[in-house]
Amino acid sequence: MRVFTCTTFDGHWPVGTAAVIVAQNLDQAISSLEKALSEAGLPQKITPEDVKEVCITQAQVIILNDGNY
Repeated sequence: MRVFTCTTFDGHWPVGTAAVIVAQNLDQAISSLEKALSEAGLPQKITPEDVKEVCITQAQVIILNDGNY
Protein backbone atom coordinates (compact mmCIF):
# COMPACT_ATOMS: atom_id res chain seq x y z
CA MET A 1 0.00 0.00 0.00
CA ARG A 2 1.01 3.60 -0.56
CA VAL A 3 0.22 6.80 1.35
CA PHE A 4 -1.09 10.00 -0.29
CA THR A 5 -2.23 13.41 0.94
CA CYS A 6 -4.58 16.02 -0.46
CA THR A 7 -5.03 19.56 0.87
CA THR A 8 -6.81 21.20 -2.06
CA PHE A 9 -10.39 19.91 -1.94
CA ASP A 10 -13.37 22.06 -0.99
CA GLY A 11 -14.72 21.51 2.50
CA HIS A 12 -17.97 22.43 4.24
CA TRP A 13 -16.56 25.83 5.27
CA PRO A 14 -14.06 28.19 3.59
CA VAL A 15 -11.10 26.99 5.64
CA GLY A 16 -8.24 24.62 4.87
CA THR A 17 -8.88 20.95 4.26
CA ALA A 18 -6.63 17.91 4.50
CA ALA A 19 -6.96 14.19 3.84
CA VAL A 20 -4.64 11.21 4.13
CA ILE A 21 -5.36 8.32 1.77
CA VAL A 22 -3.91 4.80 1.88
CA ALA A 23 -4.30 3.05 -1.47
CA GLN A 24 -2.62 0.69 -3.95
CA ASN A 25 -1.92 3.50 -6.46
CA LEU A 26 -2.74 7.10 -7.40
CA ASP A 27 -5.89 6.18 -9.35
CA GLN A 28 -7.29 4.24 -6.40
CA ALA A 29 -6.35 7.09 -4.04
CA ILE A 30 -8.28 9.61 -6.15
CA SER A 31 -11.28 7.31 -6.49
CA SER A 32 -11.33 6.57 -2.76
CA LEU A 33 -11.09 10.25 -1.84
CA GLU A 34 -13.81 11.24 -4.30
CA LYS A 35 -16.09 8.53 -2.85
CA ALA A 36 -15.39 9.60 0.74
CA LEU A 37 -16.01 13.26 -0.10
CA SER A 38 -19.26 12.41 -1.87
CA GLU A 39 -20.43 10.38 1.13
CA ALA A 40 -19.63 13.43 3.31
CA GLY A 41 -21.84 15.60 1.11
CA LEU A 42 -18.87 17.15 -0.72
CA PRO A 43 -18.94 15.62 -4.23
CA GLN A 44 -16.13 16.88 -6.46
CA LYS A 45 -13.45 15.84 -8.93
CA ILE A 46 -9.89 15.39 -7.66
CA THR A 47 -7.04 15.67 -10.17
CA PRO A 48 -3.70 13.84 -9.98
CA GLU A 49 -2.02 17.20 -9.33
CA ASP A 50 -4.12 17.57 -6.16
CA VAL A 51 -2.72 14.38 -4.62
CA LYS A 52 0.83 14.03 -3.29
CA GLU A 53 2.49 10.71 -2.47
CA VAL A 54 4.24 10.45 0.89
CA CYS A 55 7.63 8.75 0.89
CA ILE A 56 7.44 6.14 3.64
CA THR A 57 11.08 5.01 3.47
CA GLN A 58 12.43 7.98 5.44
CA ALA A 59 11.43 9.66 8.67
CA GLN A 60 9.68 12.97 8.08
CA VAL A 61 6.97 15.33 9.24
CA ILE A 62 4.41 16.74 6.84
CA ILE A 63 2.21 19.52 8.21
CA LEU A 64 -0.97 19.22 6.23
CA ASN A 65 -2.66 22.38 7.52
CA ASP A 66 -1.06 24.79 9.98
CA GLY A 67 -4.07 27.10 10.23
CA ASN A 68 -2.31 29.95 8.40
CA TYR A 69 -4.76 31.64 6.07
